[in-house]
Amino acid sequence: ENAVVDKPIQLAFIASKDSSLKLSNYRNVILAKASSKMTVFETYTGYQDACYLSNVVTEVVVEPNANLSHTRLQTESVNAYHIGGIYSRLENNAIFEQNNYSFGAVLSRTETHANLGIASNCTLDGLFIAEQRQHVDNHTRLNHNQPHAVSNEFYKGILADRSKGVFQGRIVVAEDAQKTDANMSNRNLLLSDHAEMDTKPQLEIYADDVKCAHGVTVGQLDDTAIFYLRSRGADEEMAKNMLTFAFANEMVERIKFEPLRLRVLEALLKRFPQQ
Repeated sequence: ENAVVDKPIQLAFIASKDSSLKLSNYRNVILAKASSKMTVFETYTGYQDACYLSNVVTEVVVEPNANLSHTRLQTESVNAYHIGGIYSRLENNAIFEQNNYSFGAVLSRTETHANLGIASNCTLDGLFIAEQRQHVDNHTRLNHNQPHAVSNEFYKGILADRSKGVFQGRIVVAEDAQKTDANMSNRNLLLSDHAEMDTKPQLEIYADDVKCAHGVTVGQLDDTAIFYLRSRGADEEMAKNMLTFAFANEMVERIKFEPLRLRVLEALLKRFPQQ
């Protein structure tokens, strides 16, 4: 209780080239006691050609007046499978910020659930990028069970080649959760005519004094913007990379811890190189 951890805590899960372990089951429990403050990173990575399954559950409890920042970075092998879940409970006046970045694995799925207490504040941000035949699923659920809670959810997806993305965001406002303020947004960019994005935002409101909003966009790069960059000396590929990078970088800039932000930025630049 009342502890403030200045440096982030990192949980690093690494699948090596020579590992004989094809299935890894992880369970993480994070408990932020009352009036404490800390930052936790989960990173998942593996050797480029390794084939394995990561099965992960992370349970989070944020006690009254505690402040927890949790970031999850998944850059698994291109032949790997990743199934993960983050299940959190926010008590009165708790603050929970969850950032989810998914770049790896041929098939990945992440479930993010949060139960909000009185006057708690929850932020869910995410960025997922898929190419070739990658499949990325993101399913979120925010349960507003108590009054005066605030939630903000913002996910972005970039899909190339024949990849497929799925986003299902659900916000449930209970009958007793008056004065709720909930916002959800999902924006997606398709870089190929063969890429597919399935998105389903849901609002279930049983209270009568709330402020809730949700929105979804699925689109392609603007031809006018591409033409403008080409007229300034960039070739077509570079122009598309610049616009795609700018679309994704909005989410990267939200990472407050600079070393992690640079690592995510490096992964982004490998996909969309700049000159």
